[in-house]
Amino acid sequence: VVKTSLETGASLVDVETITLYISTGPVKKLLPNVVGKALDDAKNALIAAGFENVVPNYVDSSKPAGTVIGQSPADFSEAVAVNTEITLDVAKGPTTATKMLSIDDLPTNMTDMYTVKIYVLRDGVYVLDSTVVVNPQDTSIEIEVTGSGEQTYKVEFPDKSYVEKKVDFSK
Repeated sequence: VVKTSLETGASLVDVETITLYISTGPVKKLLPNVVGKALDDAKNALIAAGFENVVPNYVDSSKPAGTVIGQSPADFSEAVAVNTEITLDVAKGPTTATKMLSIDDLPTNMTDMYTVKIYVLRDGVYVLDSTVVVNPQDTSIEIEVTGSGEQTYKVEFPDKSYVEKKVDFSK
């Protein structure tokens, strides 16, 4: 009961009917799904929908920094009280690291210095990353690479044969 029709100080004898006003609780609305949006866009969408209690939770992720990668509550089919705390998991962005890429299976039939091309897989396409000159006496080489998450490197030899190496920069 949030109020009554009975005036303060009135006697029950003087009144035939008392009206009780009962709250149905806080206003509820459908929660928009803001996963995949930039944090500012996500907050604006939630505020526009009536949800003002928005709390960012920054998490490690390979997604671009500032991207919403999760939200709680996450049931978008049921109405939620507008005063509910909405937690947005926001990507800190990929962290880069430097690792050594070891190539042990060099060609053994080379007599002169030769070039090895190093490609990195980006968006499903191999892009030339660097070129390394190799001494024919070397049986292996190590190349310093920088990246984030897990990346695949293709090492191409002069005869167009190649090896693929995966590097996990998160470990």
